[in-house]
Amino acid sequence: MMTGLAAVMVWGVALAGGGPAAADGPAVSLNASTGALNFTYGTVTLAKGSGTALAGIRHRTLGGGSGLWNDTAVSASTVKKGHTTYGQTWGSGQSLAELETTVATKYDGTLTVSQNADTQTGGISGVQWGLVVPDTYDLILPVLGGIRLTAESPDAAYGFQQFDYPNIWEAQMFIIQGSGGGMLVHGDDDARFFKSLHVKHENGNFYVGVETYAPAPFAQVTKAVSTGWRLKAYTGDWVNGATLYRTWADKKFDLSKLSKLQPAWAKDVQFTVLTDLEDAQTLNALAQEVEPSQTLLVVPGWREDPYDVDFPDYTPKADIAAKIQAAQALGFKVMLYVNIFGVDPNNPAFTAMQPYQVKDPFSLQPVFSEYTAGSSHIKFAQINPASQAWRTLFVGKMVQLVQSLHPDGIHLDQSLLMYNDANGAIDGRNMLQGNIALHRELREQLPANVALGGESLNEITARYESFAQRHAYGIFAQTGTWDDSKIDQVVPASSAIFAPYTTIYGHPDHANPLTEDYFIAWHKVVQNRLGAIPMLTRPNYAQVANPSPLMDQLFAEARWYQDNKPQIDFSQWNENSLFAFKTASGKSAKYERDAHGETLTAYGAGGSGSNVEVLRYLYGSDSVTLPGRIPGWYLYDSTKLFGLNPDKTYLYDDDPRDQAAFHIDGMPANVAMKSVAVHTNHTVLSLQDLQQPGAVDFMNYAGPIRAGEKLADGTVHQTATAFSSTNGFSYSFAQGGTVQHWGDRILAHPPYSGVWQGGHTWLEFDVTLPADRTPTFETGVQLGSEVNVASSDGVTFKVYAWEKAAPAATRPVLSKEQFSHSATPTPVALDLSSFKGKEVTIRMETHPGTTVDNDSAVWVAPHVALAQTGAARSVDLTLVSPRQLASVASASGLATYTSLGANRYKITAPATDQVYLIYSAGGTVQLPLSLSAQPFDSSLQFEDGTTAPPQDPFGGKVGTGAVLGVTKQGLDAHPPQRGQTHIDYVVTLPAGGAKLTGFAGIKDGAEDSQGVGFRVAVNGSERWSDDLQPGGAWTPFSVSLSAYAGKTVVITLITDSLGDYGYDWAFWGEPKLEALP
Repeated sequence: MMTGLAAVMVWGVALAGGGPAAADGPAVSLNASTGALNFTYGTVTLAKGSGTALAGIRHRTLGGGSGLWNDTAVSASTVKKGHTTYGQTWGSGQSLAELETTVATKYDGTLTVSQNADTQTGGISGVQWGLVVPDTYDLILPVLGGIRLTAESPDAAYGFQQFDYPNIWEAQMFIIQGSGGGMLVHGDDDARFFKSLHVKHENGNFYVGVETYAPAPFAQVTKAVSTGWRLKAYTGDWVNGATLYRTWADKKFDLSKLSKLQPAWAKDVQFTVLTDLEDAQTLNALAQEVEPSQTLLVVPGWREDPYDVDFPDYTPKADIAAKIQAAQALGFKVMLYVNIFGVDPNNPAFTAMQPYQVKDPFSLQPVFSEYTAGSSHIKFAQINPASQAWRTLFVGKMVQLVQSLHPDGIHLDQSLLMYNDANGAIDGRNMLQGNIALHRELREQLPANVALGGESLNEITARYESFAQRHAYGIFAQTGTWDDSKIDQVVPASSAIFAPYTTIYGHPDHANPLTEDYFIAWHKVVQNRLGAIPMLTRPNYAQVANPSPLMDQLFAEARWYQDNKPQIDFSQWNENSLFAFKTASGKSAKYERDAHGETLTAYGAGGSGSNVEVLRYLYGSDSVTLPGRIPGWYLYDSTKLFGLNPDKTYLYDDDPRDQAAFHIDGMPANVAMKSVAVHTNHTVLSLQDLQQPGAVDFMNYAGPIRAGEKLADGTVHQTATAFSSTNGFSYSFAQGGTVQHWGDRILAHPPYSGVWQGGHTWLEFDVTLPADRTPTFETGVQLGSEVNVASSDGVTFKVYAWEKAAPAATRPVLSKEQFSHSATPTPVALDLSSFKGKEVTIRMETHPGTTVDNDSAVWVAPHVALAQTGAARSVDLTLVSPRQLASVASASGLATYTSLGANRYKITAPATDQVYLIYSAGGTVQLPLSLSAQPFDSSLQFEDGTTAPPQDPFGGKVGTGAVLGVTKQGLDAHPPQRGQTHIDYVVTLPAGGAKLTGFAGIKDGAEDSQGVGFRVAVNGSERWSDDLQPGGAWTPFSVSLSAYAGKTVVITLITDSLGDYGYDWAFWGEPKLEALP
């Protein structure tokens, strides 16, 4: 029993250059009675006694299996000179448990926290202490590169409230930032303990739990200790606190010393390209754009086996050695993918390695990496590198690999993953120590000029890795979406520690510039905020040889890196800084925010010492007064760019705008131009009415929104207050029900722990419906990914709507439900017209099936569509067109034009419309007419409304396609990720009318496609559609064009990826115009 007299002692001394503390320096002090921790620039509270349940013993059986916490303990405190010990006691006899948390002062103005626990019953899994931090302070966490949690944005992405060290919590530290200074909290062990950081935000506070795990297995553990934790105050911004930790870590882990073992060439690399070396032509073109000797080619697909199959068989493809040599002859550096611990259960090595397979410390089950890739199921065991047998096998294979193929580097995939293995210590090491040993033995046995790389980065892997990939926080790679509010949380907390030792670049999920907005989102995270070197993933020859403006910008940025060799330098950090460098010439450069968005600025690098803007992204405003242009943006006048979507990010180019080129120079208020696509014979304008909006978007809704889970017995757990979706959201409930903002969709996982059967997760949106519109709730429903589909038995989605003010007992309730066991969205619509002019509550529920495995239920783009019931308001816009207009067509049929002279025109159209400016259509077509033999324009249209030129393999091109072995002439039309391929024909139809006929299909060999939507539109109005799956026969279509007889029209063949674009080998067979019967 730990007892003592309660007492109060307040102490605190200050840091002064490592000597005796100076009274006026920053220091940390504790009020032992209240638990108040003052760090000079603020005060937080240490959890103790009967306060917030943050300190305690995690135990497998005591406390009902959820542990023992300070709010249920008998508590006491003992104060002696220099330290205070808080004691908690629970139970008696075999249920007796005791915990001591000791806070001690140090001569340098810091405090330390340590814990030890004793129980009579085995099963301790960890000990935890905690802090209550008012959200007037910010939390800086080195998780997934680094994030900053604030009162305005308090919740981490992906629903994370627990961050495990070192897999996600990458350094054993966190920072509390106040005004003028803050407090660094860090552990002090070297690969001895696994840990977790728990962070939850409620009622104006962050509740922070700092957990140290006991070494697994836990069943017999009756005594446990924490690592030592140190609390240090500092002056200034958080980067000063991070620098304090880096100085400590450098000495503790020998980081500077070990970095000298890296090959010299590795520090020169300033650009990475993910490629399988499949195309020599592309590499030759790349060599003309960037300096090959400073470019690292990362090669996943070099083995004879498919990716992630049959580890540890590292038999190379027959031609890969020659391809590596060819790349190296151009000057490129080549890094090959391997897996740090993977063994396929079907590989002969598995029998010998199975005793060392990692076991989960809680379930005690063997750990596998397992996922579905298309139609293939991938599964391999994770072997603990603490095993000397595994290290000998693996390192030997790497030595053979290097001797046979002579790569410049080896990428150790999944190197970030380390577990508190339930096997216990293997050959005297835990998995943290085994990871270090494997890296060290590779370094010792491989040639000195071979670099090591890894996936993600933490203070275990940073010691020996020259390169590391960065995942992008706030990006949802499975769906190709992102959340700007989470991207804004990113700060380079991990880079502040590791950047001097390891060069980071993007994860292979990093977007290619073909998907422009998605690429920019990735770039904003890993380059602009985390300091990664630029990256290009899986380029093709066409985009390298004929680069788009975004590709040109990427190459320009890569050349700037290669010419200037920037290194991390936070000495000039300020509140607008995103990342900061010092170049090889000693000049400063920064990614930073400004009034228009964000830039990469090289200070003093121009003529006469002027600044050079290497990159600029625009966002946050609907107009910008700058002299340059946005590539592909046509709304501008002599003074400004206008009509911008403040929520979208645009690439800016400082080339001056061409006032004689096609552009729109006058737009009415409250009308948005969703897109402009300029083609050979026509231009397409897509207008959207903002004064009378066409939809209420639930993904960007001011609220009120409520969410929760309901169990079969009627128990409800829900959010304490209503919330908004404008800055994202993430909530988890007691039985595992979860709702999260995923870019353009909502994850709504049903309850899955405890008695989850019969329960569901729900969200409610209160919406006022206009009286003059026809409202319809619309969404898509699906499972989150193919991985979920493989394990789930499906989810039932239910939607309800009722008048909010109506009595619950008598109110009419509208409803709709849809079952889904697919990763492709199924549309759901609920007519709300009976509630016009009223405030309604719309409730969305997700119900599990017989099992709850992988039930990641997703609502795709939920919104209330508001259809115009009367005549739409008409608006005018003016434009400059050096090509003379011949006619105008539109989806509404109401658009007109007037010539104003001097190549200027006025367009009059409904405020929401698709308008086609037609320059030339030729004569009336002669029927029958094969469209695949006629000229056409192709473009890419993305879900956010933006357009782009076709880029191989996306877009339309003439060819042949076989479906179930039947070959037809026609048009290839592969759609892009989360977008469409449009093929436009401008034709004048005969007075007798016509029909459009043909076939739609997904070509043979595309079995892994998730389906393609085929659409036919005339003047922007859809006339035929079908969603097809691979493996089916040709689908015939026939569209009557009698309503357009004698008119010039734009016929558009559309293919839609329906989200994922993999293997979407869409084909239009034999499209032709024929006479009506």
